[in-house]
Amino acid sequence: MATRKPRMNERSVDFMLEEFRFLKTSYEGAMTGRNERFKNFINIIFGAGAIFAVIAQFSKTNSELYYSIMVITFVLYLYGLFVFSRLVAGSLSIEKYQRAIGKVRKYFVDMDVSLQEYLLVPVEIRALAPQKSRLGSGLLGTTAFTNSLLVLISGATLIFQVVNWQILLSVGIGLALALISWLFHSVYYGSEVKKHVKANNEISE
Repeated sequence: MATRKPRMNERSVDFMLEEFRFLKTSYEGAMTGRNERFKNFINIIFGAGAIFAVIAQFSKTNSELYYSIMVITFVLYLYGLFVFSRLVAGSLSIEKYQRAIGKVRKYFVDMDVSLQEYLLVPVEIRALAPQKSRLGSGLLGTTAFTNSLLVLISGATLIFQVVNWQILLSVGIGLALALISWLFHSVYYGSEVKKHVKANNEISE
């Protein structure tokens, strides 16, 4: 089905320019918010490391140190889950604004095809494909890895201190918990991407 070429009129152009400015502002706000949230999360993790050093210095017994590590890392893990969910939402919002900006650019290119040669990126950005719903090495992947490391430390410390098992077995169970955590993050992200793609497809129909 052929795409109808938009009619050139001043009202439409003014509307699309205003829409572009709104989308650009929203995109930059979503990008800044996501990056700041990630930055704050990493700073808190490093701050917790400093707290561990202080606790290790002033703890009278190993039990005090172990329990402190176990509790703090578990609380950080719960906070990390919240951060991850917000980062996913932020990333999908960014993708949504990118596509919307692409559509506005396409509107102007459809009116004047000669504009195409001045563009450095594709005119219209497509929605995320389901096969791209895997965690990478970016903000989401780093957050998921950090959370998995936290649950490893908390779980291994719990098993070692409370159940009093051998250290190798404690670490093994901690690694199993970390793997489960990573899979949870991956499945959650994939699920959110699929819902995002489905919603976009319904809007486009």
